[in-house]
Amino acid sequence: AHAWAREKHLLQHSLPSLYHWSDAEMHQILAVGRVTGYVADYIYQPDQYPELSDDCNNIRFVPEVP
Repeated sequence: AHAWAREKHLLQHSLPSLYHWSDAEMHQILAVGRVTGYVADYIYQPDQYPELSDDCNNIRFVPEVP
């Protein structure tokens, strides 16, 4: 949730993001706080790196696998 909130903050303030969201995806982030079809995934797994478990910089957005 923190990573999506950070992404929304970046968009609201016209700040750069690591992601190249489409206009529709940006609208969805601003409206509902996330993009349908994407999930937040850990870069470094919290069981191996517990100190990063609540760090939003340890999150990447990836397409949801059905």
